[in-house]
Amino acid sequence: DGASGDPRMRAGAIRAATANFHPCIERLWPLAARRGVSRPTFERYTAPLTPDLHIMDLLDNQPEFTKSFWDYLDILVTKERIEKGRALLAKYRDAFDAAERVYGVDRHIIAASWGVESDYGSEGGNRPVLRSTATLACIGRRQNYFRGEFIATLEILQHRDVPPDRLVGSWAGAFGPTQFMPTAFIRYAVDFDRDGRRDVVDSVPDLIAS
Repeated sequence: DGASGDPRMRAGAIRAATANFHPCIERLWPLAARRGVSRPTFERYTAPLTPDLHIMDLLDNQPEFTKSFWDYLDILVTKERIEKGRALLAKYRDAFDAAERVYGVDRHIIAASWGVESDYGSEGGNRPVLRSTATLACIGRRQNYFRGEFIATLEILQHRDVPPDRLVGSWAGAFGPTQFMPTAFIRYAVDFDRDGRRDVVDSVPDLIAS
């Protein structure tokens, strides 16, 4: 049983939802189709999926909710992280200059977000985003929210903005150095380096501007 006490997080409910995983995924096909995902893309990426049930433990144990604010802040704000942020600002000065001119957002806010979210890309996670969002869309206590994230992940794959092997991230599906959720990517990602892809994983200009 999950620590939240939510009935959808009880062991029996998780087992039942797991047994129904592929029918649940198939029921999401009409939503994917309405968002422009082709049937071949849907089948290619969903047919081999299996749920990652370890995510159920993580879902009920997020540090934002289990630690005090100050303890959480102590983890995120360190002298080393501040120094890495300053070095990053210098290394990518041109990209920060360009994005700041276009959008008017202070570069220090962007650098701080980058540091907090993944320690500048060193802690972005290694779980396949599609598997994570599919698991959460069909199992556990946040299915309604994660159905949208799952469909958005399929959209990203359909448009080939991020290669499948680079679309990895946290257990909740946040990916890239600044940990975009898939729906946030769909809304905000931009192709700032003009290479035809909105790549917030490997393109620093795209990441900063997005």
